[in-house]
Amino acid sequence: MKRFMCPAFSIGFYLLYFMILQGIVYLLPESGLTTVFVLISVFLIIPVIASKSSSRVIRAIKGVSCSI
Repeated sequence: MKRFMCPAFSIGFYLLYFMILQGIVYLLPESGLTTVFVLISVFLIIPVIASKSSSRVIRAIKGVSCSI
């Protein structure tokens, strides 16, 4: 069960941060810069932040680290 908690929290945090990104992008004007910002965020920044967030949560709950 413990081995499934890390991916579950990572996916949950990824979806949360993706929704926050969607709210931010909704306010930005449509441009090439916005597109680049979204692509970098979705494929580079959000996965790393989601992994670190889930690792912190798991460490706080179980005392086990699960970072990549």
